[in-house]
Amino acid sequence: MSAVERIEWAYRRFGEALVLNSSFGPQSIVCLSLAIKVHPRLPVVMVELPGPDYDMQRLYRDYLQSTLELNLHIVRAQDKAGKKAALCEFLHSQGAQASISGIRRQQTRNRARKDLLESDRDYPAMMKIHPIADWSDSRTWRYIEELPDEWRHPGYRRGLRSIGGVLLDAGQVKTECGLHL
Repeated sequence: MSAVERIEWAYRRFGEALVLNSSFGPQSIVCLSLAIKVHPRLPVVMVELPGPDYDMQRLYRDYLQSTLELNLHIVRAQDKAGKKAALCEFLHSQGAQASISGIRRQQTRNRARKDLLESDRDYPAMMKIHPIADWSDSRTWRYIEELPDEWRHPGYRRGLRSIGGVLLDAGQVKTECGLHL
């Protein structure tokens, strides 16, 4: 199946109990744009952390929310260690049964082992759907460059990397943001 077909399947299977998780990092527009093609009002969940490191992420989120009219839900966590718990608590309160994530196998060693569909060890009632897990870096960047320029992340440049939406400097190693371990 294509990425859109995977999202269509997920929506048929989980309906209103489906959400999309987004960090609003440089590649987040890929899954966002694919998902809103399938269901324009799909709930989009972002775990927000305090601090200036996340200012660009918040700016991009607010811009896309107003431009694309996202059905946005912001979950606030005190720190990186509390991200997963805050997200799980929110998803449980909303009755969510499945979440879409834009992670890809090429991003980290941990993600290299991810299936397109998996259960969440920390929240067993939740299925995780990774519709672009098998996309290469080059395919991802080509897709972004085919989208309207104004949809791109403010710090966009081909090859830009991030962790949990925070941009990495040249030479920094991409690890995990904490939600996909």
